[in-house]
Amino acid sequence: MKRKHSVDYSYESKEIAKNRERLIVYNENKEPIAFISKERLHDLDKIKLKEGVSPWIECVICFVVDPKDKKVAVQFRRDYENGLGKLDICSGIVKDGEINKTAMMRGLREEMQMKNYENLQIADKLAFLGNLKSKFSDNEDSKESNLHCFTAVYAFLVDDKKSINPNEESIQKIKWINLEDVKNAIRTSMFRFAYTEDNKALFEKIFENLDSLIENRKHMGEEEYLRDWE
Repeated sequence: MKRKHSVDYSYESKEIAKNRERLIVYNENKEPIAFISKERLHDLDKIKLKEGVSPWIECVICFVVDPKDKKVAVQFRRDYENGLGKLDICSGIVKDGEINKTAMMRGLREEMQMKNYENLQIADKLAFLGNLKSKFSDNEDSKESNLHCFTAVYAFLVDDKKSINPNEESIQKIKWINLEDVKNAIRTSMFRFAYTEDNKALFEKIFENLDSLIENRKHMGEEEYLRDWE
């Protein structure tokens, strides 16, 4: 479904800079219903929706993998970050003026710094794995517990682990963990994005696409992926 607002596809665009903290809020049919600043996610309960309707935003996550030993860069977040007590891989929220891929590129720069990679190299190596629907937070005491995400999932195969450096303002440390252990940890809800019965099949398809990418070093484009799921 096409958005009802103009989108600038350039990575460092003026439109992205102008709206860098503004998010689009959708309904479950991915129809835009409101704008909100990132800092006001806690105020989403003030958006007037029909009873039983949840607000949705667009999110992105990325498996940063060393294909030589099949290990994933897992983040241990600082206490003040969302997802306290949960593990994470590189993740972010899509802001107004961005598309999923540029949001993921920005997230990789902000969280992993991506030393030795130019922007075009990141774009070229960023592989789309699939789409998910999930809750933003599984903490029922949080005001964000009613918030849901349309999540685009990516992978980035690194040439050298030394090119990845955590942003110490938000990430306490990064540990490289075996891919199969990461999958099992996701399945048992140790990560901040929820693995549920509703999205189990989508997650398993994403794991399958990730395995194929690592083995063959080849990934589907988004159009090819969508045709495969029709």
